[in-house]
Amino acid sequence: NKIFSTEKINIVDRELSAALRLIVKAFPSIDNLTEFYKELINATVDTIKLKKAIAAVDWAARKVRDLTRKYNAMIRRSMRYAEIEGLRSEYFGRVSSVLKQISSEFKYLDDVRKTFKTYPVVKSDLFSVCITGFPNIGKTTLFAKITGSKPEINSYPFTTKSIMTGYYKEKDTKIQFFDTPGALNRKDKMNIIETQAFLALKFVADLIVYIFDLTLPYPIKEQEKLFNGIRKYEKERKSTVLLL
Repeated sequence: NKIFSTEKINIVDRELSAALRLIVKAFPSIDNLTEFYKELINATVDTIKLKKAIAAVDWAARKVRDLTRKYNAMIRRSMRYAEIEGLRSEYFGRVSSVLKQISSEFKYLDDVRKTFKTYPVVKSDLFSVCITGFPNIGKTTLFAKITGSKPEINSYPFTTKSIMTGYYKEKDTKIQFFDTPGALNRKDKMNIIETQAFLALKFVADLIVYIFDLTLPYPIKEQEKLFNGIRKYEKERKSTVLLL
């Protein structure tokens, strides 16, 4: 009975500890990320709450391991069948209690995981070009022509659902392109996709292609205002703004 009980405890410890540590390792160290991802996480996630949740899961993994050592030792010393049975049940109950204590942290980490899945893949080691301007002025069409991508293109504003990445390849040259959706002249009202676009312009772009359109209902002054706001990145990142 001792062997049976300790083996069951060790199986729970092995599987549960591995699962908890896998959760901890699945989340990147924010301090080691690029500025783009640091700022994106700060804009979309409560980073203090995230760090506390990860720490709570790490605590649970260590607590389960401590309980395993403790109850295995108690079972080895026990000489009575009923006591061994009771210790085994008590161990399972205490492990269950540990997991219940961090149930809200599990829920939060799952929400964060879903948020992370919406992030674009941005490669910081490639020369990067952002195509920007007001909505529905041909940014996505130009992006598709250059990269060969086939994004959905509709005839009404704000149609792009996420920041899109694509690549232009020529022999040994590979250039990263971004189609930046939305109106970036409303920083206090940006949705998550517009925030991604704004951060790509600020932290990633080596070249910014700005498109003016004289045929759409957007006032030229508003387009110029957005253009002038974007030009500041020439100084901040030494990027180049190309006007089309």
